[in-house]
Amino acid sequence: MAKRADSAEKLVNDIRSDDSDESSKSSEGIESGPGPSGAKKKRKKYKPYNQVFRNEWLANSEMKSWLARDQKGQNAYCKFCNYSMKPKLSVLQAHMRSTKGTGRLNKRK
Repeated sequence: MAKRADSAEKLVNDIRSDDSDESSKSSEGIESGPGPSGAKKKRKKYKPYNQVFRNEWLANSEMKSWLARDQKGQNAYCKFCNYSMKPKLSVLQAHMRSTKGTGRLNKRK
């Protein structure tokens, strides 16, 4: 019986020493928690970029027949749809491929 108790006590001590080794290893590493030594760096906040209408787009052979600058501001304007949109190249290309834009373009030709 004494051997059993000794082996059980040894097992418990081994487990405790393993736990303390792991906790000391984690405290030796880089601290990432809140507090003065583990403070995270703040990321720089970026301001969203507002694209403006480019006159270069009017020289584009695919766009020059329907595209114009909106009279109210820096937006783009579709002459066929009477539609004002954001002056982003991806938006203009999507409008050009859309059935709304191309359908009216084909009717005009």
